[in-house]
Amino acid sequence: AAAARTRPSGGASNRTVGLGRGRLRSPFPPHHQRVHTVSSELKSRIQADLNAARKERDKGRTLVLGTILSEIRNKEIDGRVDLDDEGVIQVVSKAIKQRNDASAQFRDAGRPELADQEEAQAAVLQVYLPEALSEDEVRAMVREAIAGGADQMGAVMGALMPRIRGRFDGG
Repeated sequence: AAAARTRPSGGASNRTVGLGRGRLRSPFPPHHQRVHTVSSELKSRIQADLNAARKERDKGRTLVLGTILSEIRNKEIDGRVDLDDEGVIQVVSKAIKQRNDASAQFRDAGRPELADQEEAQAAVLQVYLPEALSEDEVRAMVREAIAGGADQMGAVMGALMPRIRGRFDGG
């Protein structure tokens, strides 16, 4: 015989009567939402700018900043760590590079309006990267690394990359 399910008089309880199961509890916390902690200053700046864009009803910036925060969260989930500023810069630079590539492809396909849209999105993200290094500054850093004893290409790159990551595109 099927047992009847009744709602207890307490209202807020998650108790089920019947079927011999007794009291059932949800495995999720009461608020049902994951609390995102902001571990990097850059990520918190992007979040604040997203909130400001939402208040200003700026759809373009809201879309771009929401997307980049999503990409940052996905990277954190994949690596099971909270990204620091350097990790966030890597995600932002990758997103800018993707938008620039998409812009070039749209231009080649005769779709300048879509290319302009991709370039505008890249410009929104460019604000979050540190100031770019000039080629001369990078050459000076390479000379320093060589003078410091790095004689193989791998050693030079190992010394150089942490200093220029996200600030210089050698392409």
